Amino acid sequence: MKFSIIMPVYNAENYVDKGIMSIVNQTYNNWELIIIDDGSNDNTYNVCKKMIFDPRIRLFRINNSGPSYARNYGLDKSDGDYILFLDSDDYFEINALNILKGEIEKNNSELIFFANYTDKYKNNNYIIEKNNSIKEVVYKNNNDLKNDFINLFQYSYIYPVWNKVYSRKIIDKYNVRFLESIKFAEDLVFNMKIYPHIEKAQIIKEALYHYVSRENESITTSFNINRFEQLNTMYNYCITVIKKWCPKAINLFSNNYILEVSVCMNSLFNKDSILKNKERRTFIKHMVNDKRVRAVIKETTLIGKRNILIGKLIMFHQIDLLYMIAKLSRTSFR
Repeated sequence: MKFSIIMPVYNAENYVDKGIMSIVNQTYNNWELIIIDDGSNDNTYNVCKKMIFDPRIRLFRINNSGPSYARNYGLDKSDGDYILFLDSDDYFEINALNILKGEIEKNNSELIFFANYTDKYKNNNYIIEKNNSIKEVVYKNNNDLKNDFINLFQYSYIYPVWNKVYSRKIIDKYNVRFLESIKFAEDLVFNMKIYPHIEKAQIIKEALYHYVSRENESITTSFNINRFEQLNTMYNYCITVIKKWCPKAINLFSNNYILEVSVCMNSLFNKDSILKNKERRTFIKHMVNDKRVRAVIKETTLIGKRNILIGKLIMFHQIDLLYMIAKLSRTSFR
């Protein structure tokens, strides 16, 4: 059994070695690490190049095209029986592959969800702050997975690709690839392409992955002018799958969409935003008038005080209040 670990890297010269060494030091040896430098403009490529002292590591350099393209590139270059994804600032437990191999052999799983640690990187130290573990489950068929989908959704297990191992046969059979037109929630779109086709899956409680939170290096603190359009692209694809595959999750997923709309408003006030106040108001007005947003609010039973408030303000075109809430949320909360 061979594992392919796909690792896109971009401007990660200060910490990429941690993730690479977490694979090199694995207690299970049949693996390949495919590193894709996505057009870094720092010294990342040279740092990675110096670390290719193991023939199981392959390094590729491409023009900057975003994480979806880089991961697809890695998928095309890989030949393992099972696929994992590693972000450049994160790392695996050194026994991760050995544990996954044992679980796959025991249950013949096509997909495994595994727990993760949340680390805080501060003052050159990695500090474990949380073990994001839930109850172990074995799904014997797709219906079992579908029936537990809301539970997985509420624990945020359905979103990322880095807390899963995937059967290559499923990825190839259904030609599953990342949607390259978006740089937001691309993980979720990839996963929603897979979930309806999985017959054997499981959750294991062992935390095998370290998700590292670095100060001032979060997607929530970086401005993306296309975030709202990409959010809609993601929602349109995923809700189509959910309506057909797991309709009981529609309301929960739609509530999450409204929450993300408010996050898009907040992001207009990020530190690196170049927008002027008039432009911010224009963007908020654009979201408020968006037919999709208004239809989702109308058709959804909103959950939580924030969503209920944002939903009402949108439906009543309260641009000024939404502007003030977004500004205050960014300056006081994020």
